[in-house]
Amino acid sequence: MSDNDVNKPSPLRFRYDAAYEKLMDVIRTAGLNAYDVIAEAVDDEPPKKAVLIRIRYGDGFRQTKEQSFDESCLRVPCAEMIEFFQQVAKDCNQTNITEYRAYMKNPRP
Repeated sequence: MSDNDVNKPSPLRFRYDAAYEKLMDVIRTAGLNAYDVIAEAVDDEPPKKAVLIRIRYGDGFRQTKEQSFDESCLRVPCAEMIEFFQQVAKDCNQTNITEYRAYMKNPRP
């Protein structure tokens, strides 16, 4: 990875497949689907080994949750990461409900 790629988001699905699959498991268990979230990985500044996981959701994907994890945790999902994904799923589900209710009060023509 070149110096220009540092801090540049890339899809979690392509960078850390095991983490992405765990996210999808948690999302599906919560009654959501893959299209409800956008998951990205962002490298921290060198020499740190942490990777920032950013998950966006909601109308226009304007809601964001992010947390840093060791790269080893992204390759073999750890409890801390699973808890983060569960919180994201809960928040995303609540956001979807809130947005749906707001839409039903004022449907667009």
